[in-house]
Amino acid sequence: MAQPRHRKLSDVIDPDGWLQAELTPPDPGHLRRLVRLFRPLSRYFRTRVDHVERIPSGGALIVGNHATWGIDTFALLPELHARLQRPVRGLGDKMLFSHQAARDVFHQTGAVPGDRNVAYKLLEAGQLCLCYPGGDKDSFKRWWQRHQLKWEGRTGFVRIAMASGAPIVPIFGIGVDDAFPVIGQERLVFRRLLGSRRYDLPFFITATGLGLTRGPLNVPLPSRFHFEVAEPIYFDLSAEDRAAVRNGDPAIEPLVERLHAETWRHCQALLDDMARRHDSPTKARLAARLGRWFG
Repeated sequence: MAQPRHRKLSDVIDPDGWLQAELTPPDPGHLRRLVRLFRPLSRYFRTRVDHVERIPSGGALIVGNHATWGIDTFALLPELHARLQRPVRGLGDKMLFSHQAARDVFHQTGAVPGDRNVAYKLLEAGQLCLCYPGGDKDSFKRWWQRHQLKWEGRTGFVRIAMASGAPIVPIFGIGVDDAFPVIGQERLVFRRLLGSRRYDLPFFITATGLGLTRGPLNVPLPSRFHFEVAEPIYFDLSAEDRAAVRNGDPAIEPLVERLHAETWRHCQALLDDMARRHDSPTKARLAARLGRWFG
């Protein structure tokens, strides 16, 4: 008798549900409550955000480096909401929107599924979107790789900017990888349960010991979060090229790859410069030594 096939998480997610997120801005009252809810966390990390005035008044795609469990987002978003007085729509992992209850909660914070069609509509409506191109690769990287952008193969953010005509606005954070320093990954249990290596969970250091999964007992180390907004990056493309990107024309792929490589190099240079100016020399020397041993 045939054995029942193990069901992956992707088998039970309703794909149509990803696109049902409301595209209208979230209720201002929800955003004020969001700021009040997460402001203590922002203060715990002594969060500082410089050059917010560089964010355009219209639609823009904000990109950045990502930390373990997205702890950096919970500190950054309240500061951006308070300073800009406008919502920042986080483009989240589609898995988070697989159930209606979760979609409702995330929408109250302004988050939407990380789908290109959703992003196009938001940006064309003049809204701000926030995404982390490295995703799980970036957030689960080893502590000694903390200032490396793990954006290889992640061209989606460039395609969104190219097709929508909106600029890319880099926001990079120093100290965000010091809250939960990752020292390794579990490569068996969750890969088998969820069907993909992207769900390998990290081993990380916390203020209360060694952690594996997120939870209230994983108290983050009291690192200082320093964010800096860089100048927007604009792609000067014709209407025909933008349409080709949106329609997935193979002829446009060399241009997508070139702009992705150029953007990645430019952003890595920005992060390197920020690390030289703001990173702790002691942490920098330790990270370099660990990188030579384990890299």
